[in-house]
Amino acid sequence: MPKVRHFAAMEDSYTEDLKHTHVKRKAVKEESTEELPSKVPRNKLRVCDNTLDELPYHGRFMKIDEIFDYLKGSKYVLESIPPGEKNNVFFVVEDSKNALRREKNLPVVYDDGCEVLSNKGNNGTAFVQYIEGKFKFLRIKKKIFYVGTYEQNKTTWKPLKPQPDPESIVRVCRYYSILRGNIKRRVTSVSGKDFKDRALFEYLCMDSGNNTSEFTYKSVEPKSQNKAQKNKPLISEELTEQENSDSEEDVEQETPRNLKEIPNTKKKVQRNMLSKVHDEDLVMLAMLEENPFVQAVISRKDKSPCVILYNDKQFSEMKRNLQFGSVLGIDCTYMFDDCFVTMTVYQNSRALHKETDEPLLYLGPVFLHSDQDFLTYVFFFSHIMGKLEDTELNFEVKLGEDVELSLFKALKHSFPASVQMVNTHHLKDLVSEHLSTINMKLKTHSAIVDKIFGSKGIISSPSSPVFQKRMMELQGYVKEYPTLRTYFDKLQLFLYPYICEPLQRGISQQLWLNDNDEVLDKLLHAFLKDKPSKMSDIVEKICTVTRLQMVKLEDVW
Repeated sequence: MPKVRHFAAMEDSYTEDLKHTHVKRKAVKEESTEELPSKVPRNKLRVCDNTLDELPYHGRFMKIDEIFDYLKGSKYVLESIPPGEKNNVFFVVEDSKNALRREKNLPVVYDDGCEVLSNKGNNGTAFVQYIEGKFKFLRIKKKIFYVGTYEQNKTTWKPLKPQPDPESIVRVCRYYSILRGNIKRRVTSVSGKDFKDRALFEYLCMDSGNNTSEFTYKSVEPKSQNKAQKNKPLISEELTEQENSDSEEDVEQETPRNLKEIPNTKKKVQRNMLSKVHDEDLVMLAMLEENPFVQAVISRKDKSPCVILYNDKQFSEMKRNLQFGSVLGIDCTYMFDDCFVTMTVYQNSRALHKETDEPLLYLGPVFLHSDQDFLTYVFFFSHIMGKLEDTELNFEVKLGEDVELSLFKALKHSFPASVQMVNTHHLKDLVSEHLSTINMKLKTHSAIVDKIFGSKGIISSPSSPVFQKRMMELQGYVKEYPTLRTYFDKLQLFLYPYICEPLQRGISQQLWLNDNDEVLDKLLHAFLKDKPSKMSDIVEKICTVTRLQMVKLEDVW
């Protein structure tokens, strides 16, 4: 997040200077110069709050040789990441815990209290041979180090001769994140040879191209302008050529000059989004007439359409397998851009796992929607209820990261006599992944998971008083990590009504067990791994998965 100078902090920093207003400027200058570290050039590094140094160069991260030089000579190593806002600063943190996690193939944890918008970037691990201030980037394959050579306009990797001692190789791991406030964070962890396990954090403000430093930068378009450009409708080649031939003065006049012009650009983006919604309606309505899998298209004002997918043969097969008291699965783990994909799955007794002889999971009706409102889910579940007629079902829900209680309320509304249950195996994985993003000890991580999912954990509570008591015990761990409080407050809403109560009634989980979802998962991953953004593309790929499953089912008979 962007750094904000609070008035209280500014007052504290200048209190000492105000006490010496009658001292000559020369004396003050000499005194401030003596306080600076002798090894740090005054025009590059300036100490911020006695802990954080400003980045040496405005507008870019430090280079690898600069990082090596700084880490070798650094005397200020923090035990943990300092709290508060960080902008155009860097610091070094002791990183032995994450080094141990890497050895065990566990995800690293760098929790600085900032809201992460994206973890996309050139993340990865590099091996560096560092000799007398010079370094080479290496690759390792089957314990053999390779060095890259540039020949005939391409890079080829050849075994390094002689092979270096693995203990002499420096391991560099980098992790990039985009934080709220247009801040880019890079964490560089260096270990091996003369380097201890340390991580260098850099926080860079991604400004919009207005350069105020002494360096020269290439001009870039403002971020808001880029966003507007991406959403502009296609134009003809003639207009493009005419635009390219405009004078510099015309171009400058079209460029936003201040923040007042940006809202107008955003309004254009919103109008284009509404046009996109209208276009999706038309495409889906056309597919409703032509595609046998598209059973219903619900058009709504100012929202993307909702689409229900299945064909008659597929639904008849599902209905045949769903007898009285059967369980229908709801998979909420898929989402592409702004499109939620809610899938139903069921156990098909005609298709068995080769090793376990357990019925495999087959895909039922699929729902595409852009929001998680109660009425939106009612459209889908009421449609299924009407087609199943008098079949009474229970439901097992595989939660995603953004599932709301509105889904369970809609299920209860459409199937009043049903029991809804959360799949605990997948929920355990979700909780464990979330805990891995928090900077905590592995022992604490395991203790929290056991408190929830252990044999005497929260989900095994035999009554409501026992549940409340065990939740209070969990709070003793959670209170040390403020970011966990909100997460577990929301999680608590699901635990008792949708896990504890069904177990108390003797209703156990039946789906997503013993690898019975293995075949379906492979098909979904194969066709959805490229994350289609258009609703029409999502429809086609899901229809393909259903066709393949039904073809395999026909081969059984």
